[in-house]
Amino acid sequence: MKMAKASEADISMAMTLANYLDAIDKGHMPDALSEDPESIEWLDRDDREQYARLLDGLQSLLRTGSISRVVFGMAVICDPANECIDPNADTIAHHPMRQLLEQQRDDAVKQAAAVNEQFIEISRHRDELLESIVKAREEMACANFNGAAERIDHAIASVKGGAA
Repeated sequence: MKMAKASEADISMAMTLANYLDAIDKGHMPDALSEDPESIEWLDRDDREQYARLLDGLQSLLRTGSISRVVFGMAVICDPANECIDPNADTIAHHPMRQLLEQQRDDAVKQAAAVNEQFIEISRHRDELLESIVKAREEMACANFNGAAERIDHAIASVKGGAA
């Protein structure tokens, strides 16, 4: 399922709203809406002005972001059909399928690095072999056949993985 992602403003508003609701649940005005932020302002069911201030503060806060994007976004993440998080975990952890894919990715990266190292080693040996063959050809061109055949035999053996 696709859904609009919550913005930083949405998340910040949702966190502030959670703090406001915690304060209200404890029976006092949220500090940011209190007449005196230095002391606890207890909620008074009979104080219409206080409730109007509380309602205005909540409405002002809600206009700074979208609580729906935060809540519905989390619902999408938590939906087992989307395989985002582990449905059996008590914490937010990657879904086991994602964990498996991450492990496979990591293994593939390690294998690619090993193949690259092997390629570098083969290239180094190839360069050594070519250098030996070129030197042998130069010796033969100079009519100095002493050691040329031995160098060629050694180069061939090194390519085959043996020693001359």
